[in-house]
Amino acid sequence: MNRGTFIKVGQHLGALDYLLPEEYTSTLKILHSRAPQSSMEEIRQVIREDLRKEV
Repeated sequence: MNRGTFIKVGQHLGALDYLLPEEYTSTLKILHSRAPQSSMEEIRQVIREDLRKEV
């Protein structure tokens, strides 16, 4: 359910190479270019469930 939130946090942490050790940031930078993607149907379902609206 919170997959997108965790991905965004990981992307942000991956960009903090001036603050965090390289071992962490190099692992998290994968989320910049190879983050999991949601299908359009998954997005529509979230909108239907959360907003009770159709796209």
